[in-house]
Amino acid sequence: MGLVGTASAAGDVVEFDESLTITQEDSGKTFRQVADFDGSVDIESAEDVTVDGNGYTIFGGDVTCTSSVVDGIGQVDPEDITFQNIHLPDGRFVIFNLYGAVIRNNVANGIYIDSSADFRVVDNTFDGTIQTEENTSDTVFARNVAASIRVWGDLSDSHRVSSNFVTGSDNRVGIEFLQGDGLPGAVAIVGNYVGNAGSFGIDITEDMDMDVEVRRNVVVGSADHGLYSLYPPTDVSENTLIGNGGDGVRGSVSRLKNNVATANGGDGFRVDVGRDCLRNAAVSNDGAGFRFSEQEFGFLASSTGDAQVKFNRSTGNHDGMVLSGFTVGAIRKNDLTANGGNGLVLEDSDGNGVTRNWVCGNDGEQLIVDGDSTDNRFKNNTIC
Repeated sequence: MGLVGTASAAGDVVEFDESLTITQEDSGKTFRQVADFDGSVDIESAEDVTVDGNGYTIFGGDVTCTSSVVDGIGQVDPEDITFQNIHLPDGRFVIFNLYGAVIRNNVANGIYIDSSADFRVVDNTFDGTIQTEENTSDTVFARNVAASIRVWGDLSDSHRVSSNFVTGSDNRVGIEFLQGDGLPGAVAIVGNYVGNAGSFGIDITEDMDMDVEVRRNVVVGSADHGLYSLYPPTDVSENTLIGNGGDGVRGSVSRLKNNVATANGGDGFRVDVGRDCLRNAAVSNDGAGFRFSEQEFGFLASSTGDAQVKFNRSTGNHDGMVLSGFTVGAIRKNDLTANGGNGLVLEDSDGNGVTRNWVCGNDGEQLIVDGDSTDNRFKNNTIC
């Protein structure tokens, strides 16, 4: 075997208490730690291997996994590796070219994964970052504690980040997806708690040719925007965004539904919206509750006038709802009350149907129609 240190084998279970190197000839075995030690564990080109830390500690080193040259074969990538119950107070997991992995119930400083596919990172505690780079596909990150989660590079297939507790890191985004070459696939960011991120809470940027869903997340106290969605338009629903330094949600969204943005330093929702903006609440934000605008971003899609903005509530913000150079279509049954500035502002926004809205008790003007906003239709609104 490719072992270094003391080991004993019983069938396909190998016990170890010193540094360990696992090679292809060790494929199919389980390696079980039986004592604390100073050192590292390295896997080279093995297949169908489990490394079980068994609750013991490895001081001073990393756990690594990579491809290597095998005599008579050439370069061989590792496959189907399980890492579990490993405690690395001084190190992290470093993984290259691994196809098929389960990484569960470990404690470490962080994990770095490069050019790998079909891996599940679940139920771990990381003091630092979960990070992937380059050519990653079919990933799951679930129920982990980590300072941040960064998924970068040429992504493809499906990626799911769910039920993680992200503690925040200086100058780092809480959960970040950065795509490279626009490969097809889907991203789901669901049910995570993100607190005190040093930049955006959740950031989705660059040319992702993917369906993106951001749902049921709680984002609190980020230094910048709670959710920043550059491209593509993102389905944003049932999220809570509280006390972030910038806007609650800023960017390009396909649908905005059942979200709450409160006490953020900018607007509650500063978006272009492709389809529906339904049943959202913006409360006590420093900017507008809702702002629909192409504005200075330069990347937002042009408005089509097909969106439905209905059943939303905006109260205690600066302005209630502002459309600036942007047409949504239907503005209906929204409650825009008790804001510190104006209630509803249409500025260079044509072609909107404004019906049955309640616009009352705002400190500024209740309704402002300004600039090139001559083709809007108003019916059965309560302005008081």
